[in-house]
Amino acid sequence: LGECLGKGAYGSVFRGFNTQTGESVAVKRIKLKALSPSDTERLMDEVTILKRVRHPNIVCFYNYHLDARYLHIFLEYCEGSSLEALYRKFGVMAEPLATRYIVQILEGLCFIHDRGIIHKDVKASNILTTKDGSIKLADFGASSEANRPDQSTIGSPYWMAPEVIHLQNVDFASDVWSLGCTVLELLQARPPYADLSPVQALFRMVNDLHPPFPEKMSDAGDDFLRRCLQQDPKHRYPVRRLLQHSWLTSARRKVGERGSGVYLQYF
Repeated sequence: LGECLGKGAYGSVFRGFNTQTGESVAVKRIKLKALSPSDTERLMDEVTILKRVRHPNIVCFYNYHLDARYLHIFLEYCEGSSLEALYRKFGVMAEPLATRYIVQILEGLCFIHDRGIIHKDVKASNILTTKDGSIKLADFGASSEANRPDQSTIGSPYWMAPEVIHLQNVDFASDVWSLGCTVLELLQARPPYADLSPVQALFRMVNDLHPPFPEKMSDAGDDFLRRCLQQDPKHRYPVRRLLQHSWLTSARRKVGERGSGVYLQYF
């Protein structure tokens, strides 16, 4: 294993090398001794889901290896950084750039939702970029199949949908709320309610009509966010309908012209 690329709740991610193809890979290494039986089950569920989701805008799963000490998951290596790292380095994103990223995130979400899978942890740190600026939805550790009742509060507080906070059933609309929070995150270089503690943020999520929007926001962008951030999940647009929203019209054309790649440029 090479350099450590990051650390998470269950283990670390390293850069590895495929000796057969000569390509770099990302290796997620989890120490089994530290896991409860339910944690182990969830990790194997993640592997099962990753096997089903091959798409240009989703990090590719290659294989896994389980031994007495570790579970290793071998994934596509993304040469760029996360969208969170980008805005931390360069600041707020202008709408034209953010929309090009959102189009690709929605393409990935459409793919998994069509296959009955809920991501449950959509946020900028879980969205990776390649060297040409393509977007890859990553970290399926919280994901689950929609046909399995789930009233857990797995996810990240500042992106968590009201129904998740209320311990009601999670569904595809919960990803839509998190996507709306991610849009706000990119446009403001911080998640909604970032100045509050997690508990305070959760309180505001369920009691405010919706999180505060940026002051300078286009009418189309404002409408897009309102379609995502409805308190009642039944009133949120599904991802495929959001993909056709007028706010994304120009971005859909430009992403289509360049394949999935986006040239990193702050407007």
